[in-house]
Amino acid sequence: MYACTVRRTLETNLEQNGYWLSQLSFIYQKGQDPADVLGYEEIIEALTAKMFKEAAQRYFDMNNYVQVTLYPEPGR
Repeated sequence: MYACTVRRTLETNLEQNGYWLSQLSFIYQKGQDPADVLGYEEIIEALTAKMFKEAAQRYFDMNNYVQVTLYPEPGR
């Protein structure tokens, strides 16, 4: 599901000049190859649920977090 959302956002962004300007500017500042921008779709396609789960387990400390629950306003 996440990859679908990211893929659709990328498709939309590819049609915007501002996206290209920001990506190329970022790549230039980092000294990377401008052709790297064209490889994002392959990276997104390679993402799996297992990869997200492993990243969450690695980077999120489950002993130090806040859980928030939103309830609707009364009368709505």
